[in-house]
Amino acid sequence: MASQFPPKKNTAFTLYFTLYKNDGTVIANPGTITKKVSIDGGAIADIAAAVTEEDTTYGQCSLVIAAGEMNGDAIWLYIKDDTTGCVPFTCTLYTTANTQDEIGANVANIHDTDLPAVKTVVENIQAKTDNLPASPAAVGSEMALTAAYDAVKTAASQSSVNAIPTAPLLAANYTAPDNSTIGTINTAIANATYGLAALRALSAATKAVTDKLNNMIEVVP
Repeated sequence: MASQFPPKKNTAFTLYFTLYKNDGTVIANPGTITKKVSIDGGAIADIAAAVTEEDTTYGQCSLVIAAGEMNGDAIWLYIKDDTTGCVPFTCTLYTTANTQDEIGANVANIHDTDLPAVKTVVENIQAKTDNLPASPAAVGSEMALTAAYDAVKTAASQSSVNAIPTAPLLAANYTAPDNSTIGTINTAIANATYGLAALRALSAATKAVTDKLNNMIEVVP
């Protein structure tokens, strides 16, 4: 039989009890039994199941309290036989979310599954932090600049940055045009429709016309 300790809320519970007379003697063979339940101090109702006589010599009896009758935090029970002088049996069951077996299973799961997982995470963190200095003041060779960084730093020193370059910055990709290329460009300009030679000729022709206009203006009375 699975553990029923402590009684679990909303889960059937088997109660074992004995009924006594008011003179202290055991009622070994109960007759008609009255069974009542109250959930969390609520209305009193009949218990559905029948009482089972486990032993007719010592008066051991059992009664199954159904899941619905256990659906509360405090389950009050009342049991009485119709035998003359019977003292009512009363008790209160305080329920929990888990039985002892379930609590044990949860603890075992924590021990066997969760703790190893946590241990692995902690070890991984430790592996990352083992090489850290004990305190910020202890930073030393652990944080030293690498030789590669030192070389780059030296190449980019302030004196180098401030130095005025004596050659084009893109000298590696720069090629000066040769004289033949420049001559070709000059020839193209000279032969253009409105090149320098054409403009000079047009200017001379214009001047010849304007000179005549000046003479005409002078002779007008």
